[in-house]
Amino acid sequence: MRKHFVVQRPTVALTGFAPDRPILNGPTYCNISGPRRFPMKRYIMNCGLLMVPVLLWNLILASYLPPSYTEGDGVSPVLAWSEHGLRLMVFAVPIAWPLQFESPQQRRGFRLYVAGCLVYFASWIPLLSHSESGWSTSAAGLLAPAYTPVIFLFGIAWMASSRWYAALCLAFLALHNVSMYARLHA
Repeated sequence: MRKHFVVQRPTVALTGFAPDRPILNGPTYCNISGPRRFPMKRYIMNCGLLMVPVLLWNLILASYLPPSYTEGDGVSPVLAWSEHGLRLMVFAVPIAWPLQFESPQQRRGFRLYVAGCLVYFASWIPLLSHSESGWSTSAAGLLAPAYTPVIFLFGIAWMASSRWYAALCLAFLALHNVSMYARLHA
């Protein structure tokens, strides 16, 4: 039988924390071989993981999109750099939020995220399989992969209860759609 002891976490007030609440919830139970909990879990299980399926989809299938997606120099450098900067923020910010499904709002946000991913993935299918169809050559069809991310990005914003992240996503998607339109119609 191992001997164990309770380590109380400090209740020191730090910037952003109320002085009457502990910094972390509850005591950590330790034994001689170390803590029983995996403390890195809260850093590994973050909302940034929700971006992995989208990134993988893009990396694997982007080369199969119609040539009009890769051709065209109709995008100004200022627009391109602004879009890339906002894209970096949109994909990096969720890393700071823990991935949790405790509240009904978080669960609804996750359902919206899943539905948004399905719509986003489905928007690629006509472009990949029937690139000469009426839908795939129309502006709505060509831009579908650029405007459908609004659904899964709002799902992430809803999970995190973050209006400023939703605004950041709207700004990115506005630039992304203008950039794609300029690239497709150059």
